[in-house]
Amino acid sequence: MIASATQIKVKSFYRYFYFFWKLHLVKKQLKNSKGLRSVDYNGLRTLTIWEDIDSMKKFRNESHHLDVMRNKNKIGSVKSVRWEVSEVPEWEEVKMKLDSIEMS
Repeated sequence: MIASATQIKVKSFYRYFYFFWKLHLVKKQLKNSKGLRSVDYNGLRTLTIWEDIDSMKKFRNESHHLDVMRNKNKIGSVKSVRWEVSEVPEWEEVKMKLDSIEMS
């Protein structure tokens, strides 16, 4: 399985409205994504677990998620990491992985 974690730092108070609308659309997209095993949220962090890398990339590169990736500078800074797992990781591990990389 593939774990994918993302953390967003929103630019400003006003950008939260834009971000939460886009998040709503991405959540709808997630509900229909083949290969998704698990999704969890922790503040402005998201953790998804996928059956395989192809399922994750298909979701990432389509529809609302692709739109968010293309317009991420309107929202703020983002960092994300992915790794192979045999079970859903605890949030402490996810936070450590995210803390080990820089925002872009």
